[in-house]
Amino acid sequence: QQEVTVEKIHLLVERCITLYDQNQLTFFIPCAMQLFFGSIKYLLTVDCSKRLINCGTRARRLELIQKLVDEKRIILNPSYTRINTVLKNRIIDLYGKFCDVLIHVKRHDLLLRVTAAGTVIPFLYARIDWLILTEFLLFISLMLQQNGDLAFQTCREIFRCYSKSSVIQNLFALTATITPSVRLQKFCVRSLQKRPNSPILHHMVGNFALIGGTYRLAIIHYMKLFRLTPNEPLVSLLLAISFVHVACQKYAYSRHQRVLHALAFLKHYRNLRGECTETYYNIGRLMHFLSLHYAAAYFYHKCLETESPIVDTDDIYGLKYQAAYNLALIYKASKNEKFARHIIRTYMTL
Repeated sequence: QQEVTVEKIHLLVERCITLYDQNQLTFFIPCAMQLFFGSIKYLLTVDCSKRLINCGTRARRLELIQKLVDEKRIILNPSYTRINTVLKNRIIDLYGKFCDVLIHVKRHDLLLRVTAAGTVIPFLYARIDWLILTEFLLFISLMLQQNGDLAFQTCREIFRCYSKSSVIQNLFALTATITPSVRLQKFCVRSLQKRPNSPILHHMVGNFALIGGTYRLAIIHYMKLFRLTPNEPLVSLLLAISFVHVACQKYAYSRHQRVLHALAFLKHYRNLRGECTETYYNIGRLMHFLSLHYAAAYFYHKCLETESPIVDTDDIYGLKYQAAYNLALIYKASKNEKFARHIIRTYMTL
């Protein structure tokens, strides 16, 4: 409850920097908590953090913090409003290092409380990039907690400000893999009306349509994406997959024409991606899906014969196990048990 002067803030900053440089993380964490939050750190419980995140906007978070401060009769420190810009920059730099330390020592619960309260630190409101930094760190902590709904709620605000950033686009797409909710789909559709030439939004709306089984809608968005990025091999592959699904529907019209469209995009995908295990496996898998077993077996064999461009001792990125298993299934379906056993012993034996 003692007043923290500007001189004491200087000393706290220097102490935090010294402890961080000496890698004394056990003492650095409480010192950093005292620097950033002061007496408010006693409010940073798990329940308070969840209430802060659920508030949605920073204005509501400020109202909640003010309400809790009044209830607990905590005296806020006004000295942070009187520090100079150089010291503020050093504090912001320390805040990022503090979050990195919490990630390194895997204290994700404390990281969530710190990043939730960090969005309402008063002097951060002087610059928009500082506010976005705190929102981004909150998003990272939610992703580490696998909390997709709240991560989307946080990432949505960042995406509105930095929709053209490839890093933010990738993180936004990663959020969709954790929580493929209707809210996320509706947000993408609304954002697409404001940004009709956004590749990432067409990509995500098309993916949602493909997952939901509305393949014609997926083709519409993938074709728009193809016009925007004609040299992207993944787009051609997604178009081929969508046309194959349309051709395999019960009441599909011009079925053979749809298959020809799929083969044309597969050819384009192969030209763009090059001769590699991924290309041969994807083409073989589509042939297998169309029950063209002779063509699927040919491309699976090509996948097994081609060396992976990535030197991977753990076979994390290799596709030879999957290709060998699918090839063995084709041989078993054709009553050729001998070849199936040979493939399994050659490529799938540890």
